[in-house]
Amino acid sequence: MTYKSESERQQFVSSISSLTASGGGDCPELAFKGMIDALKFQPQLGSPMFVFTDASAKDRTQSNIEELKLLASNVYATINFFVKNECFSGTDPGFVEVASYTSGQIFPLQTDSEIEKFKDYVEDSLKDSVIIEEGKGGSSIYLTLDGEVTLLLISLELTQANQAQNVRLVDPYGQQYLPIISTTYSCIFKERYPIPGKWQLKCPHGVEAKAYTAKSAGNNTIDFTPYFLHSENETSPVLSVETPVKGENTTTMLQVAGTDLLDPNSLSMDVVNETGSIIRNDIKVEPMENAKSIFRCTMKTPNSKFKIRLKGMMKNGHNFTRLSQVSFKYSSIVLLTMRAGYEYTATVGNNTAPVYVYFYSKSETDVYNVTASSTYGSMQVNPSSVRLMKGTNTTLSLQHHLPNNAQHFVGKVVTIKVAVSGSISLERKEHQIKMMYVR
Repeated sequence: MTYKSESERQQFVSSISSLTASGGGDCPELAFKGMIDALKFQPQLGSPMFVFTDASAKDRTQSNIEELKLLASNVYATINFFVKNECFSGTDPGFVEVASYTSGQIFPLQTDSEIEKFKDYVEDSLKDSVIIEEGKGGSSIYLTLDGEVTLLLISLELTQANQAQNVRLVDPYGQQYLPIISTTYSCIFKERYPIPGKWQLKCPHGVEAKAYTAKSAGNNTIDFTPYFLHSENETSPVLSVETPVKGENTTTMLQVAGTDLLDPNSLSMDVVNETGSIIRNDIKVEPMENAKSIFRCTMKTPNSKFKIRLKGMMKNGHNFTRLSQVSFKYSSIVLLTMRAGYEYTATVGNNTAPVYVYFYSKSETDVYNVTASSTYGSMQVNPSSVRLMKGTNTTLSLQHHLPNNAQHFVGKVVTIKVAVSGSISLERKEHQIKMMYVR
């Protein structure tokens, strides 16, 4: 992994240009290791990742997929793939899962020259963006745009070749727009200050959108972040968790930006699956007392992966929609950091830093294997096997052993990964903790 700062752009270009390929002999590459390593360099929040490849992944394990998704969600990174099938057919299913989870896109390429067309799109995508809508399937797709969208970016992957140039974007007054980029299977639309109202994407007859994403890039005043609450019983503390717990009526909290522009009494949310189809709709969200940017609702945890669509009306009368960037999936296991070092720091003068993790399971009684690893130093888990009854919790006790030359790591952030795996249920849950080395 080579890292260059923004001020070292020319060095970055020179480093890439000097790369040569040798050895190997097989097609698949260690794509997931590369993506995981890149995200461990602590990129800026919201910074997208672009993966250019002509090969499938030889390290496509579910563990690597889950780690990559977790790292991406921690920094709100979308992961996009530009794929030219030189020595394999179809699209690597791991790439599909990651792109779908992070609201990224897959762009199939047929020729080397097609990649040049995406230069401006990549540059625009580096701006802060929020998801307006995304999904899979359909030949006629409707989008609700509000007056706060200053730059609209739409990307589509089509089911048929050589039809991308025939896709049209239609504004509320019937004006049609052509894609600014079209390749064999993909097209891009870009509109500045689009008219508020109902827009439509129209595919040619007999052609559907294999996948599509509509984003608002640039100055985004309306956005939201969902999180979930969990409590073992009525007298237990209420905890904030990353994913809802299986089989529970989940309290969903929404932290909303731009509330001064919105009619708070109009807000509701839809729960949608990965194709964009509605699982549950028009769930009323209520503002929290004395916290105008926080809203809450209660819903039954879906049995499949889902995203949350926030919708409502602005004070100027325009409707708006926003979609959560990552997808969620229920879990029977909750892992939460109780303590990491001293307020998430590890002093280099010490040999170890304690880590304590809350562990709850709603599964049937099971014996769980506990493992831990860290990007620097090492981890000790004691005990490494825990028996947990259904609906109960325990505390996992771990020790982070700092590297021998820890003084050279001052200011760096160590990432600790804790995982539990059921021996009967086979359910696995991972949790990440970050600590900074300090003097």
